[in-house]
Amino acid sequence: MPVSCSSLLLEPAFVEEVSRKQISPSTKSAQPETEEDADLFLYKTQTNHYLILMHHVQLCDSIYVQTLTQEDMENLKITDEEQEFSRLYVVQLNELTKQK
Repeated sequence: MPVSCSSLLLEPAFVEEVSRKQISPSTKSAQPETEEDADLFLYKTQTNHYLILMHHVQLCDSIYVQTLTQEDMENLKITDEEQEFSRLYVVQLNELTKQK
């Protein structure tokens, strides 16, 4: 018999019956409905410049660095604004590391 977190340790806890239908996500965005939705999601995540920039930040010799070169960024058509975001992102990660 489960017990609750009340001050009365012997008080039985309410056990709620959960059906299998309730366990699955109830929102539309939880899982793509079709293969086309999954492909579109994959396309958007692989072409988002901010995600690409964050994904290419790595910890090297205890310092976070951007592994994309200037040439890589030009080929990916990453704007100056996005490059500035990347620079600030790396700076912020390194500042957080220093605080630890």
